[in-house]
Amino acid sequence: MKLACFNNTRLGLVDNDDQIIDVTDLAEPLAGHNLQQIVEKVLGHWSGIRPKFEAALKLRKGVPVHTVSLMAPVPDPSKILCYGLNFSEYGMVPPLDKEIFIKPASSLIGSGGTVVLPGVDASLFYHEAELGIVIGKPAHKLAKGTGMDVIFGYTNYIDVTAQAALSNRVIMPNGRRSLFTGKSWDTFSPMGPYLVTADEVGDPLSLQVRFWLNGILRQDFPMNDIVFTIADLVEHVSHITSLKIGDVITTGTNHTGLCALQHDDQVVQEIDKLRKLKVTVSDSLRRTWPREPFKELLENIYKMAKR
Repeated sequence: MKLACFNNTRLGLVDNDDQIIDVTDLAEPLAGHNLQQIVEKVLGHWSGIRPKFEAALKLRKGVPVHTVSLMAPVPDPSKILCYGLNFSEYGMVPPLDKEIFIKPASSLIGSGGTVVLPGVDASLFYHEAELGIVIGKPAHKLAKGTGMDVIFGYTNYIDVTAQAALSNRVIMPNGRRSLFTGKSWDTFSPMGPYLVTADEVGDPLSLQVRFWLNGILRQDFPMNDIVFTIADLVEHVSHITSLKIGDVITTGTNHTGLCALQHDDQVVQEIDKLRKLKVTVSDSLRRTWPREPFKELLENIYKMAKR
């Protein structure tokens, strides 16, 4: 099943004909509940709500998805936990320790939104195509082998990054490395278009991730290039921070094919079974960079990984 948030306050289901059906009322939201709270209620009471949603898909009429304004399918999670350097890069990078950073919910935009490049002193901005994992049950210090049990579903996620110099992955305030400064700007987390339930996705490691920039395929890699399994990622982070319903965990990316983002770019990401996430890019400064994937960044990632 595919869940979508739209028009600021509404929760919908998307059918196979790309019609979106409003089911906000079926979540029985209390007065004053915002959309994030409605989503969390649905995820937390899924076994009771799912039959109502299945009936709505059969009985209710929808409207074409392109006529509504899509939001991130989890619009305001308590946290977005991002793994880095988590792919083998086709055998180029040895297994590493798990590295995690947090991005704020204010960085989220939905499909159809615009990535706004800030007017900071960056040498370029670039994309990282990733799988987003959405938590459906509270979790703390999960036992080995139980990580998959708390996953509600999956979505496309793009980790937009500002880079200060080719020798560094992210902007460096006062000469220090800062993932937060490089990755946490508003609009730097496109996500969507939908939240697809885990049962519909099946094995996430069987998925293929593709990313197009202005119609040119830039990233195209299998999720089974990942170093740690999806269960490992969820279990590991649950020992660091308690997971809440609606929290998002991102898997990292295979960096092959990365290239710069700039003004007026048209971006499309598609992971098997998750549909297409589409955003545009805006830069008031109209900066430009070489379009070809930048080998120096990849070489530095490999060097960093091998240290």
